[in-house]
Amino acid sequence: MDITESILQGIFESLGPIATIAASSAVIYGINTWHKEFSGKRRIELAEDLLTLINEARDCIQQIRSSGVWQVEGQTRKPGPSETPEKKEILDNCFIPIERYQHNREVFNKLQALQYRCAARLGNRITEPLRNILKIPNQIIIAANLLKTNRIEQLSRQLDPDLLEVMKEQRKIITGDGTDQDEILQVVNKAVEEIETICRPIIEKP
Repeated sequence: MDITESILQGIFESLGPIATIAASSAVIYGINTWHKEFSGKRRIELAEDLLTLINEARDCIQQIRSSGVWQVEGQTRKPGPSETPEKKEILDNCFIPIERYQHNREVFNKLQALQYRCAARLGNRITEPLRNILKIPNQIIIAANLLKTNRIEQLSRQLDPDLLEVMKEQRKIITGDGTDQDEILQVVNKAVEEIETICRPIIEKP
């Protein structure tokens, strides 16, 4: 072995550990970069899924609370054996918002299942507006059942102004009052706006 070969061999031997360290560093950097990109992609997808579902939920709530009624609505309720025609009409009408919710239940179930992932990946700020949306169907169902009971009670007694006022408030929850002061509508719009504010920058981030 001449002097040149000896020098080159010495250089390669000294570079061996450095090359190994450099290669390891490159692998670690590559894994970290991939993990960040993958996590970022999943976060964007979650924000997109949430925005889609929250807007679907808003549409479902509007449908559930619609004052317009189709003739066939409320007919999936099984009548009792001793219902009078008048009582049946009340029960069927009060069952309509519950029936509408049952047709749209899947959207709310998906949103319910998504809420903890959203809090973990998108931040705890998402929790309150999500819960505000998710509690509305239950408020409507409770109001519909209370209205049913009160309307049937009203059949067997003289008009009670206090009871009429209670039923008026229950109807506001179920269908609104047709004004911008509709409390349910305000809660829905505020929740959607807050979620949009959180999700849009994540989706549109370059």
